[in-house]
Formats: sequence, structure tokens, C-alpha cells
Amino acid sequence: MLPPLASESLSTDGLRWTFTVPADLPFFEGHFTDHPILPGVVALGWMLAAAERFLACPLAGVEVLNVKFQVVILPDAELELTLLPKPGGRLHATVRSEAGGHASALIPGQEG
Repeated sequence: MLPPLASESLSTDGLRWTFTVPADLPFFEGHFTDHPILPGVVALGWMLAAAERFLACPLAGVEVLNVKFQVVILPDAELELTLLPKPGGRLHATVRSEAGGHASALIPGQEG
């Protein structure tokens, strides 16, 4: 489940999404009661959804490399997800905000 996008920029040079993480996302329920944070796997899912949009094909079962979670994502965070093509058909995905880098990964592309 991807939050509604505030903007999308898609070209052969990459993809850029901006959006606000709704505080009522079901992913926050139980993670954690007094201080909700977005599970990292959700951010990874968003990066994969961006890669599928960029490549215009499903990526089921791909091995995602170099996954890093640096800063927790809180409700109402204003995020920027970028996807940049790299040599060998790979895609470098990042999720950032004013708080810094939240997550990054290297996703195999069409040649990966």
C-alpha cells in the first residue's frame, strides 16, 4: 500500500516520488504503541513498487542488495523516494526527508 503521491517525476534518468506518510496507515498499528514507527519492510516495499513503476514490469522474487535502514520513519513524515539507474541494469533506491536518509537499497533491474 503506497501512500498517495504528492508528485511524481519519471524519465529515463530515474524516478522521484514525494509523499506524506499518513499517520493512520495500518502499518503503524502495534509498531509501537507509544512511539509508532514505520516498519522497514514497508519502506523496502515502496522502493520495489517504484522500481516496478520505473521498469514497467513486476519484480517478484528479486534479491535486493545493500539494504540499509538509517533513520526511523514517523507518522506524517514528508518523504522523497528516488530511484536512479546504475551500471549493469541495477537501480539505486533511497528514501529521504529533512531528517536525513531513512532507507536505501540496490535493486536488480532488467539485466539483474
